[in-house]
Formats: sequence, structure tokens, C-alpha cells
Amino acid sequence: MIHCRVLQASTRKTILSGLLLGLVSCNAQASQCKQFADITQQSQSIRESFDSEIENVQLKASGAQNLEQLKVAAKEYTGAVSQVTDQLDSMTQSFEGVALTDEQLDEYRDRYVAFLKETKTALGIASGVMQQVIDTKTETEFRDSFSTLTAQGDRAFSDLQSLDSEEEDILDQFNAYCAGELDKI
Repeated sequence: MIHCRVLQASTRKTILSGLLLGLVSCNAQASQCKQFADITQQSQSIRESFDSEIENVQLKASGAQNLEQLKVAAKEYTGAVSQVTDQLDSMTQSFEGVALTDEQLDEYRDRYVAFLKETKTALGIASGVMQQVIDTKTETEFRDSFSTLTAQGDRAFSDLQSLDSEEEDILDQFNAYCAGELDKI
């Protein structure tokens, strides 16, 4: 009888410890989900700002009457890309600085960091195309290189569209995984 009471007390202690550990890990998962969400929300803000700047650049480029005006638009584009790549670097550092104990969230983070780095690469290629426009000396030189520049720009744009789909996939999976967890905080 005494042995049974000790066993029951021990079992209750084990169950209580397990429940407390479960609550702590749930709160940890919720906290980690929130940290992940907070960082990825920066991406939306960065994208909106960048899209707005690029739209203005496209308007200037489409209205360019000569090579010099086109170069001005290209310089603004490279400036916008430089700014957004700095922001992507900051996001990458933020992600790498978050201690994630949840293996699934760690996988999402690794995939998202890879996405950020690939986006930076694709933007660098697009910026390189614009730098070639800036470096062009004459309108004849620009006309001669136009098809090459267009092909390079189209590839970079295509890569960026694929990366947008990849980001959406990662975030959809993250949202499904963390469904309900963010409400706990």
C-alpha cells in the first residue's frame, strides 16, 4: 500500500512535470513563431517600398528621350536595389540571430534565409544590367547591347518571380505550422 502511494505520487509528479514542460515548450514555440513572423513581416514592408521606387523608375525610363535620361533612371534603380539588398542583409542577420529550438521552425528559417540570399543575387544581376546602361558611352553602343541587356534583365525578373513563389510557399507552410500559436502570445 505504501509502495503504491509512493508510485502514485511519483507518477503525479512525472505527469505534472510533463505538463509543465509541455506548457513551456508550447510557449517557446509560440514565442519562436512570433519572432519568425515579426522578421518576415519586414519583407512585406521592404517589398512595398521597393515596388514603389521601381514603379517611379520605370515611369522615368519609359519617358526617357535620350541616353542621359535613361542613365538617370538606371542610377535610381541601382540605388533602390542597393538599399533593398542592405535591408535583406539585415533581415538575414535578424533571422540568424534568433535562437530556434523548434526543428520545424529552424528548417523554415534556413529556407527563408536561402530565399533572401537568392533574392539578393537576382537583384544584383538586375542591378548589374542597369549598371551596364549607366556605363554605356553612346546611344549606338546602347542600341547594340539592347538585346543582350534585355535578355539578362528578363532572366533576373523571371528568377525574382520564381523566388516570390518560393517565399509564398515557405510562408504558407510556416503559417499552417504556427496556426494558433501566435494567438497564445
